[in-house]
Amino acid sequence: MSKSCSRINNENENSSVSSCKFSLSSTQQVVWLDQILRPDNPCYNLGSVVLIEGKLDEALLIRAFETVVYRHDALRLRLINTQALPLQEIAKTLPVAVKIHDFSQHTDSEAQATQHIRAAFMQSFDLNGALWRAELLRVSDTRWYWQFCCHHLIGDATSLGLIPEDLAYIYGCLIRGEQLFEPASSYLDFVTEDNAYFDSQRYVQDRQFWLERYANLPPALIQPLNPGVLRRNLRFFRSLNLSPVE
Repeated sequence: MSKSCSRINNENENSSVSSCKFSLSSTQQVVWLDQILRPDNPCYNLGSVVLIEGKLDEALLIRAFETVVYRHDALRLRLINTQALPLQEIAKTLPVAVKIHDFSQHTDSEAQATQHIRAAFMQSFDLNGALWRAELLRVSDTRWYWQFCCHHLIGDATSLGLIPEDLAYIYGCLIRGEQLFEPASSYLDFVTEDNAYFDSQRYVQDRQFWLERYANLPPALIQPLNPGVLRRNLRFFRSLNLSPVE
């Protein structure tokens, strides 16, 4: 398995895919291995819901999210299958598909939207495709929900805070005509640092310690979550308000 970024010299200069292919981080490896053993289990789905109250410019919000995807290259990661662990690469550009659902004509629009949010969260990801989903749900002329769901391979609890905050900030900037959006820190920096550990003497010592410590494996500490637990955990979704269009 490659432990560093391997440069591909014959890539088309205008390709939408980065010429840099690199290995999974140590945490990604654990998540990937567990997920392929249970491909239909959504236990690694992460999500957040943003409540939007007031008038909303749908096109501008989607444009803001396109900028979020541009700024955070982890949202442009895609896996490359190999005979062993997969590699990954960062797409330079990526079609940003946002599904829009209108429940405003339903008398129980809030209940319909909530049901949709829960069902969407429970959908497992195809690891060979996009590792995030974004949807906009309209429940009235002045009330919306923005739902973002991603796989743990590209996000964590910190991401669930950063993505909606970035979306709200950029949406506000676009309303005011400000467009100062630089890329955020690259996920590749983290992978490079993580891989450096595996090339260190410290890793050799740590590996030997744990192999000796658990020569005989104990019972599993974490059991697979059932769908009921996942549904109850939806109440921990983060929400915040976007700046409405006046």
